[in-house]
Amino acid sequence: MPNIARKVEAYFDSALKLLEVTDELVLQRLNSPDPLKEGVNNTPLHCHQEAATQRDYVCVVTSLLAMLMRTDEETDYSIPLLEDLMDAITELEDALMETADV
Repeated sequence: MPNIARKVEAYFDSALKLLEVTDELVLQRLNSPDPLKEGVNNTPLHCHQEAATQRDYVCVVTSLLAMLMRTDEETDYSIPLLEDLMDAITELEDALMETADV
């Protein structure tokens, strides 16, 4: 899939920009593992301290998406996937192909 890593990185970058405009209480709740059981964490969700952290996350997400998009019945390697997930993967592939020309 062309440029999937760049597109995943762009997605992460745009998500990080949302932190600047998101209410602090929402960020605290997002940073809480289980707010109903453990309460809300007083530390709001924030950008990573190390730039390498985002690159590591992008790499993991890119690898997972590439693996899922390579899965089909015609290859020796396949993963049984729910139909909803297959539909979402198809939509993602279509969206990536549309923006590949841009």
